[in-house]
Amino acid sequence: VIQTPILIFACRKHLKIYFSFAVLKRMFVFSFAMIIESIIIWFCAWSSTFLAANFFNSTSVGLIKVGNTTVNSIFNLFSIPFISVLFPTLSRLKDNDKEFEDAFHRIQSVATAIIVPLGIGGYFYSTAICSILLGPEWGEASNVIALLTVNIAIATSTSYFLSEVFRSKGHFVSSIIYQVIMLVLSIGLHLLMGRDSIDLFLTAG
Repeated sequence: VIQTPILIFACRKHLKIYFSFAVLKRMFVFSFAMIIESIIIWFCAWSSTFLAANFFNSTSVGLIKVGNTTVNSIFNLFSIPFISVLFPTLSRLKDNDKEFEDAFHRIQSVATAIIVPLGIGGYFYSTAICSILLGPEWGEASNVIALLTVNIAIATSTSYFLSEVFRSKGHFVSSIIYQVIMLVLSIGLHLLMGRDSIDLFLTAG
């Protein structure tokens, strides 16, 4: 309500009425692909919690769910700023392969330099993280947090960034296929390794 009148007034010389069904079609295809990909990514993030119910009791499932939520919240604080910048940057450079690759590796290197040490620190200081964020009564979740921080650190610095490459190039189908492959691998590893112990189950992520 406040911004729109100000922007219209400030840009009134450059505004014009324009509508294109071709642009609308491309926007719809892009948005629909983004929705499908987001749903698959959501399943990748929470598949371990769903599958845990088949192997462990309600207490273990609760620990996995709380640990997953806690670790994802921590990593989102550090990964979202990089991922949100990565997509528009790569989209702008998609027609220049050299600058595209340089920008991708530069952003990924900086993000990895922050995220990987964060995962290692989370592994060794999981007890302190658990005590500060969840309270002393959640001490059993420290092992879950330790293993999940390592897994999510690796996934964030590799898988999440590669997904942005596909999308910025406009390869929506490739991006969806990539996420489906990651989901199938995640489910397969959890089903294969998760039957023996909760540690192996978390490592499979």
